[in-house]
Amino acid sequence: MLCLEAIYLPLYSYIDYGLKRYHRLPTFPLRTCLLRHCRAQGKLVVKWAVLVQIIYLMYATLQEWWWCGFVCFQLLLDIGWEQCKPFILSRTYTLTPLVDGELKQRLQNLMRRLSTSVRGIYVLTKPGAKVAPNAFVVGWGWTRQISIVHTMLERFSLDEIEVILAHELAHHVYFDIWKRLFARAGIRVIAYYLIAMLMLGLVDIPIYLFDGFSDSTTVPFLLSLFVLSWLVTTSIMNSYSRMMEHRADEFALRTTDLHQAFKSAMVRLANINEILAHEDSNSSHPSIVSRIRHAEEWAARNT
Repeated sequence: MLCLEAIYLPLYSYIDYGLKRYHRLPTFPLRTCLLRHCRAQGKLVVKWAVLVQIIYLMYATLQEWWWCGFVCFQLLLDIGWEQCKPFILSRTYTLTPLVDGELKQRLQNLMRRLSTSVRGIYVLTKPGAKVAPNAFVVGWGWTRQISIVHTMLERFSLDEIEVILAHELAHHVYFDIWKRLFARAGIRVIAYYLIAMLMLGLVDIPIYLFDGFSDSTTVPFLLSLFVLSWLVTTSIMNSYSRMMEHRADEFALRTTDLHQAFKSAMVRLANINEILAHEDSNSSHPSIVSRIRHAEEWAARNT
């Protein structure tokens, strides 16, 4: 793992620092970039080390069915993470209830039209730091809440904020959080079953002298297979996520009929956050170009 990090850290620093400076995009100083990446990768190494211990613990208790237990364990972690997002957000940022006014009234009317509700509408700030404009819905059930970054209130119109939040609420109307969780779990079932079968084949190869699956010398093979499965799972889930995002865009346009505000919001977000408006790639969200094109196609069909 340390050898892989020795290769990955310089490469990622070049991408985050060198390329951004080459394209004249805002970035942190080199020392700050290195410290951020070392901290992030250190956490990742610890995370993978803990996961390996959990896998061998699953094998010790469930034997050949360890992969089923590991899928269930990760599913419970994902559900808990989604449930606790509002609490984690409140520990990092300052959340202030949105004052009564036209925006709050419009958002409440929007939720009534969608037959949905939230625990509250909050303005998100972080004293002493610049936060990029954003608006989102986090949590589910009794923890669901709308959060609007204060810079969005300052730079975006009411129509733009309304159509962005209609997009976010669409994910809850369509139960996209649950669909995403169980879709990921389904892919993991297939991937981990294949890993279990491959590991059983590996331990039977005489040249490696493995003393069964629980032999510690199987760790490099196990890590390599899990990293490969993570790449495949991420690629599939990103494609699925882009489909969900396009559907949420169309829902927001149909609900609010604010396609001009949607397009201007996308352009404004791209300009403020220095997003490159490239075509769709292996990302969890569609590109700005395809989202604007989708809004224009929707407007042409419905005029």
